[in-house]
Amino acid sequence: DAADDPAVWHHATNPASSRILATDKRSGLEVYNLRGERVQQLPVGRLNNVDLRP
Repeated sequence: DAADDPAVWHHATNPASSRILATDKRSGLEVYNLRGERVQQLPVGRLNNVDLRP
């Protein structure tokens, strides 16, 4: 699996809306809910890391 370097975004008032973001070394950015279901894929090409700011 090429998924790597996860970052967690916590929704302060609705934790069910929190997301896990991870790079896919082959294709781009993957976004998952807390159940591990992919909710978005951004095919932007090769990425190395993902970081979140408050």
